[in-house]
Parts: sequence; C-alpha cells; structure tokens
Amino acid sequence: GNVIGDAIINEFYEKGLEENIEVKVIGKFPAEMPMAETDLCVLLSNTVKNAYQAAEKCDENRKILISIGICQEKVLITI
Repeated sequence: GNVIGDAIINEFYEKGLEENIEVKVIGKFPAEMPMAETDLCVLLSNTVKNAYQAAEKCDENRKILISIGICQEKVLITI
C-alpha cells in the first residue's frame, strides 16, 4: 500500500467505528504512485472527508465505499 493513503483511510475508518459509519475499502494502492504524496494527501483527505460528511447526514445505510485500482496504467480511486 501507500503510507499516506492508508493513514488517511484508517483515520476515517476509526472515526466511522465510533459514529456508526461503515468505511469499506476494495483494492489497494500500488507500490509506485504516479503522483506526489502531497497531492495524494490533499486529494484523498478532501474527497473522503466530503463522503464522510455526507454519510453523517444519513439516517440509515451510513456507508462509504472506497475502491482503488489500476485502469490503463493510471490509479483509479472511486469514493
């Protein structure tokens, strides 16, 4: 995996356990990321935070699904 990406996801996973929001991850980051770690940090933290805030507003089915994979030699992250 990727230390930065894993840390951000784990932060929201732990927070979700406390607030009854399921955070599920499918896939993993490649060993070599084609972007700077600072860019990944900003991108991932903002998008996961937005998804988390949306899940907080739900009365039921409070879930976040994060899918990580490779598509045409590029990293694809779906939240």
